[in-house]
Formats: sequence, C-alpha cells, structure tokens
Amino acid sequence: MKLENETKNLLYLLAFIFVLRIPTLYHGIIDIDESVFAEFGNKILSGKQAYIDAIDNKPFFNYSFFSLIFFFFGKNNMLAVHTVTLFMVLGTALLLFKTLRILKDGKSALWSVLAFAFLAHIHEPKYISTNGETLINFFFMIIFYLFVRYESDQKKRFLTFILIGFFFTISCLIRLQAALLFLVFVFYALAKIFFAPSENRKKLFQKELFSLSLIGVSSVFFLGLVFVYMIQKGIFDAHFFWVWTYNMSYLASGSDTVSYFQFFFRFFLFFAFAFPVCFLIIAAWVKSKDKIKTIIKRAPSSQIFLGIVFSLLWLFFSLILVVLGKRAYGHYFIHLILPLSVLTGFSIPVLFQKNKKNITSLMIVLLILLPLIFTVPRVSQKFLYNVTHNLYTYANMVYEKIGVYIQNNSKENDLIFAWGFATPIYYYADRECSSRFLLADFLTGRIFGTPDHTQKTTLPMEGVWKSFWEDIEKNPPLYFIDTAPADFYGYSRFPLEKYPELYQYIQKNYQLEITIDQVNVYKKRK
Repeated sequence: MKLENETKNLLYLLAFIFVLRIPTLYHGIIDIDESVFAEFGNKILSGKQAYIDAIDNKPFFNYSFFSLIFFFFGKNNMLAVHTVTLFMVLGTALLLFKTLRILKDGKSALWSVLAFAFLAHIHEPKYISTNGETLINFFFMIIFYLFVRYESDQKKRFLTFILIGFFFTISCLIRLQAALLFLVFVFYALAKIFFAPSENRKKLFQKELFSLSLIGVSSVFFLGLVFVYMIQKGIFDAHFFWVWTYNMSYLASGSDTVSYFQFFFRFFLFFAFAFPVCFLIIAAWVKSKDKIKTIIKRAPSSQIFLGIVFSLLWLFFSLILVVLGKRAYGHYFIHLILPLSVLTGFSIPVLFQKNKKNITSLMIVLLILLPLIFTVPRVSQKFLYNVTHNLYTYANMVYEKIGVYIQNNSKENDLIFAWGFATPIYYYADRECSSRFLLADFLTGRIFGTPDHTQKTTLPMEGVWKSFWEDIEKNPPLYFIDTAPADFYGYSRFPLEKYPELYQYIQKNYQLEITIDQVNVYKKRK
C-alpha cells in the first residue's frame, strides 16, 4: 500500500472516531462517575485536601486530571474534559497505527485502527465517557509504542525503559489495577528466553532482567516522588486508606453482590457486541496456527513474535482486570480494546487475500456500521430514555432540572448537599458539596454499582457520621436535596426517616421549597 494512501485512510479513520465521539462534546455528563471526579477535582482546585476534604476511592491522578483541566479552562468545564479525552483517544489510535506499521505493515496497521474505532464505541452508551480505563489506554499505548520502537535499539534502550516506568506510574495513579500489566513484560521476557536457542539464554536472561529492573526502579522512583508530595500535603495516609484499604474491601464485596449469572452475562454481552473482531482473530488463529507456532518457536526476536506473544499476554492480563472483584462492569472491558485491536491487525492479512475483496469490503462496512448504530442512543438523553426507559438516564435528566433550579436560586459561593447517589446535581447546579462525602453511600453503606433492588449493604465505617456532622455544622448547605423518594439508584432503601438525627435536623433547620419529579428540595430557614 502506498504511503499517501495509508495517510489518507488513516485520516478517514481518525475522522470516523471523531464523529463517533461528537456526543461527548455537547453532553455535560456522559456517566455519573464523571460528576464524582469533577466535584472531587473542584475541591482540589479550591484548595481542599484530597481524601480528607473530599472522599472517594480512586487514585490521585484520576482527580488531578479533572482538576488540571478545570484550572486551565474553568470550573466544571466538561466540554474541555471531553475534548482532551477525544484527543487522547485519537492519540491512542495514531500510536496504534504507528506501532502496527513497525510490527507488520501499513495495511495491518489500518485494520488495527478500524478495530480500535469499532471496539471503543460499541457497548453501553456511557462507554465513551471520560473514565480511567480510557485514560490509561492512552498511556499503555505510549508504553507499547516505545517498547516496539526502541526495545532493540542499544543506544536508546536505557532511556526507553525509564520512560516506560514513568508512564506505568501515571497509569497506576489513575487506576491501581494498571500495575498488573507489568506482568505482561515479565512473562514476555520469560517467553523470549524460553524459545531462544539454549546457547543464548544466559545472555538474554541478563538483558531482560536489566530491562525489567529499569522499568521497576523507574516506576518506584517516580511513584516515590508522588508519595513525597502527598506526605508534604498531609494526604498520604488518607490516600492509602481510601485507595488501597477501602478498595480491597470493595473488591471483596463483589463476590457477594454480583451473581454469577450477572457476571457471565456481562461477559457474553461484550463479546456478543465485539463478535466481528473476535471472530476474525479466532478464525485467523485456526487457519494459521501451525505457522504461528513455528514463528513463536523459531523467531523469538522477531517483530511478529513480539506483536503476537505480547498482545496475547496483554489480553490475558487485561481479562484478569475485568474479572477482579467479580463485577465485570461495562467500562472494565475497555482494558481489552488495545490487545484485541493489535491481534486484529495480525489476523486480517491471514484471512483476506487480494482475491477476497468482497468479503473484505463487507467486513469494513460491518465494523463501521455497528459503531454508528451504537452511537444513535448517545445523541440525545431524552431519545435514549424514550426508547429504553432506562432509569439512570431518567435520573440524570431529573438531576439536571434540579441543578438548573438551584443555580437560578442561589449564589455562586453557596453550598449544597444531595442525599443519594446524586453527584450530577453539583455539576448542573455549579455549586460545591458542603461535605467531604460527595456520595451518601459512605453514610448509608450502599455498595457502589450494586443492583438497585439488592438488600446487600455494608455497615458505614466508624467515624463517618461524626465527620459528616462536623462538615454540616461548619458549612451548612443552603439546599439539601433528598433523592430517596424518587428511588434513584435504590435510595428508597435509605429514607431520611431511617436516620433520626439527620431527619430531625432537616425538619428543624430546613423547609421544603419544591419537589421536582419526586425529589424533595429543602432550603435552609432564615
């Protein structure tokens, strides 16, 4: 394929990705998690301490990403957040192309980008939100590109592995699970050593050990710098508790709250949507398994060996990330996109030769048409609700109404508090939460992500109510929003009456000003 044709087709694919993500440029909140990250980022931006004045369970860079964008483009500027995310997704696609062009050829690279565009825009509507998995995919792709481009370059190997360690650190501070992917490098090195001629194994072992040590030392060094910063800010202990200790119990709770039926159904759903790509990979493997085995055994230093073995290991450990905690939420499957895309690039030339142009054209149409179909529900929240009657979409629409009402009836520096899983209200109202507990889940024991009808809860941690009352007494909210009557996110299980002290406080100090779609909005008495 001529270089100019490659460039033209790549630009077409990047434009296609842009079109698929247009809904992110006019919707404020794509997924409720974004509103949590945004409010946490706002707290940091206003000088509050992370994990002390704002509580959530994701690593520090997850919120710093939002805070940094708000610093440059304005508080709650989700257009800027989604635009930066869009450029990161386009950057991921571009790096994928450049990497596959090194590993195979331009045609394979274009197929990989098409598979990426397909896989990144199927599944549930909120799949295209700004989430940790999408962000770390960008950094993983940088890592993979650096590894492929410079791994065999003796002059640049040292700096390359230092940079890989640096980007690993960033990834781990966005999503803790990213650390598991270090094992991809470990097992890839072991595979190279295992398939190498016996006389070369000792030298290769020393070389790979040095490379892995560089990545490890670099990661620890940069992580140490961040930890020193946290210690200086006085947030290290709190960060460790919420991100590590709390998350371990959260992961463990998944085995009790998500049934095996739900777990396997979520897997089935993703792979049903991703069937065209999965079929291509499996069919290519079946057709050329003997050739692949020969390549793996005879050419452990080749680019094809690197691409196939590394991607298979990447896919395996990414599947572990999906399985962790037995939840398998939709956005967890974003971990699988890159290794599946790389494997698609290797599969297409095996299956479709020059004499099968009709089949190739059909596959291209399928990989373009399906993401467009999945994009239709993302165009309008109202349309999505009218078609699916999805209660979470409806909740977000109601939260927007409430937020607009509060914004029109309060001042910029007024504080509010929403009882429930209702952080979008802070975004739509453009008003800060009066408590460190952005989610009432910490107070009620509701477990994130569990079905609304489940009766399974945890006991609120010791001291959370004491901290909550300290916040309320210090910064009494102008508006207190009770979403329990509307039963959004199963909050009818946690009515205010169940918490006598809070209920009496509201009755004494607040008056019901308006009810919006069964959500009670109380205003502080004068």
